[in-house]
Amino acid sequence: MQTFAPLKKERVIAFDVLRIIAIFAVIMIHASADLVIHFPIDSSEFIVGNIFDGISRLGVPLFLMISGALMLDENKTLPMKKMMKTVLQTAIITFLWLTIYALIYEVAYPLHEGKEFDADKFVEALFFGRYHLWYMFAIIGLYLITPILRLFVKKQNAKYVLYFLLLALIFQFAIPIPNLLLNKTLDFENYIANFYGQFNMSFVLGYPAYYLLGWYVANIEIKKVWRIVIYVLGLLGMAVTVLGPQFLSTEKLKFYAPFYDILSLNVLLYSLAVFMLVFYLFKGKNGGKFAPVLTKISSLTFGMYLMHEAILFFLNYNSTVKNAYAHVSLTWLLTTAVSFSLALGISYIPFVKKIIKC
Repeated sequence: MQTFAPLKKERVIAFDVLRIIAIFAVIMIHASADLVIHFPIDSSEFIVGNIFDGISRLGVPLFLMISGALMLDENKTLPMKKMMKTVLQTAIITFLWLTIYALIYEVAYPLHEGKEFDADKFVEALFFGRYHLWYMFAIIGLYLITPILRLFVKKQNAKYVLYFLLLALIFQFAIPIPNLLLNKTLDFENYIANFYGQFNMSFVLGYPAYYLLGWYVANIEIKKVWRIVIYVLGLLGMAVTVLGPQFLSTEKLKFYAPFYDILSLNVLLYSLAVFMLVFYLFKGKNGGKFAPVLTKISSLTFGMYLMHEAILFFLNYNSTVKNAYAHVSLTWLLTTAVSFSLALGISYIPFVKKIIKC
């Protein structure tokens, strides 16, 4: 899977660093979720959980941007046949992990707890899986449109790519904002949704914006002044990602977190700023003496992503730690360490290693 897998020859060390940041962030989101979901919104546990959850929301966007930078690289040939092979491999691995998680959660755990096997839940799990596997379906969708995107995503067409991104910025990321700010008792939400829905701009909605942004930052030189603007906006985006859920949840007296959505403007700005910052910090560098370590960890992030949820669930299921802060810290550290160790071990086993790499 190109999002996670290492480059074959000339490595872009920035992508290795970004993958590592992304996997740490994804695991933190899932480790801190209990504090946000299960504690009162005015508790210190909720506040701390929201902070860690919020600052970690860049994880998946970083993966999407890395994938776009690699898969849309016009300097690398990507025949249709090879692309479809990648799609097939990713689909097979997705179904394999859907099956693994279905067996764990709908067979092993129910039997352990003395419950009867539920065939309907098992079949449902085979189709939808655990919450983190949604990304596998999303990336398959992006892979399927990659041959079409590669027809125009080229340096000579940079202004058209930027135009597409501008449309996505308006219709995907900017227009929904009033829904969060205006008084919904006046039905503004329906007015706005119905108005922009008339333009039928669905082709610029969703994850392709991140895909194209990854390519744009990696291939088009961005002036320093614009990078500084994006960094400032990124800081604001991070602040909104953290403070938005806190204030809105307090106002509504229940957990309310649209600002966590990776398709929200604040997460986009935050993620883009970090991606750009790391890319330019490491641009033209090879990582020095740390390169082998970064390369190895980066190559295992796909496996870590796939298996970390089961490890996290096992730790939560068997945890005896009462302190909420200690629990989150320990589960994050242990989940990261164990998933890395397992991925490392599996990577040396012939054939089996294919389930964590494609």
